[in-house]
Amino acid sequence: MTDVAGWDYATPSDVEPPDTAKTFEEMSDDELADLIADWNDGEEAITRATDIAGRAADLVGGDRDRQHGQKADNFNRIATMWNAWLSIRREPDAPLTGHDVGQMMSLMKKARTQSGDLNIDDYVDDCGYAACAGEIAANG
Repeated sequence: MTDVAGWDYATPSDVEPPDTAKTFEEMSDDELADLIADWNDGEEAITRATDIAGRAADLVGGDRDRQHGQKADNFNRIATMWNAWLSIRREPDAPLTGHDVGQMMSLMKKARTQSGDLNIDDYVDDCGYAACAGEIAANG
């Protein structure tokens, strides 16, 4: 351990890999489920198609209308934003690029701010998508 300004932290030489370390391929289904649950703050891992579909049904049938507004209204707002983007992009007839996807996802988040309750995650996600689009644009 190293002490810097009162903070203790482990340096690479302080940390030894456990003898039981396994790759994902070496883990059993139960071990993978436990690992995913740890990543999901203790929530049960959803790994089967029927579980995923059930979770989706719970979400779209739950309080998402309060959070994002009525589905049709929300999706129509997103469509309006995407149609605007597609009509003003530099090469409207070119295939979509990763940059376009980042911009369009940002527009989706902007549209969501106009229906439903305030959801700060929409602003955070919008910023993230715009930043990713900028990185893609900058790096070709």
